[in-house]
Amino acid sequence: GRQALVYRLAGHWNPLHADPEIAKAVGFERPILHGLCTVGCTVRAVLRELCDNDPAAIRSIAVRFSKPVLPGDLLTADLWTEGKTVFVQTKNESGDVVLKNGMIELA
Repeated sequence: GRQALVYRLAGHWNPLHADPEIAKAVGFERPILHGLCTVGCTVRAVLRELCDNDPAAIRSIAVRFSKPVLPGDLLTADLWTEGKTVFVQTKNESGDVVLKNGMIELA
C-alpha cells in the first residue's frame, strides 16, 4: 500500500495512484500501482534469477503495460532467455498478464 507514496517521492504526482476518489472517477475500484513499480518488480526478478543481483548486468529494458496493477497484488514474472535477451511477461495473482512483450537485454 505504501509503494504509491514512495513513487510520489520520485516526482510522479498523478493522483490516480493515491486518491481513491480520482481513481473511481476514471473507472478503477481504487488507486492503481505506478507502472514504473510494476517494471521494477519485474526487473528485480530478472536480477535475482539471471544476474546475480547485479544491476550492471542489464543494458536495456522495453515493456508494454497490458493491465493495471493494484497495490498489494502478488506479481509473478515468467522469463525466457535467448542469448543475451530475456523475454518476460508478468501476471497478477488472478493470472492476468499485466506486463507483456518485455525484452531485457543483458550486458
